[in-house]
Amino acid sequence: MHWFRALRRGVRWLAWAAAGWAMTAAPLWAAARKPAEPEEPAKPGSGVWVMAYALVFLFITLGLMFLLRPSGRRDRAKPEQYGE
Repeated sequence: MHWFRALRRGVRWLAWAAAGWAMTAAPLWAAARKPAEPEEPAKPGSGVWVMAYALVFLFITLGLMFLLRPSGRRDRAKPEQYGE
């Protein structure tokens, strides 16, 4: 369970860092842009799928980390001792 705590701490730190970055970058995003000259319609590219595949890869990786993590169990059962 110690590894989960460290993972959660890292994810929390990244979330705070992303929130801080978004707050500082928001005024730049909201700034008015000059309208671009109309060109031919943009063709759908592979950029739409990159985030979807990244999320799928993330969830598969996290699932494997959870399922295949080493545990404190032993390979063999502990022998029972009768009467001491």
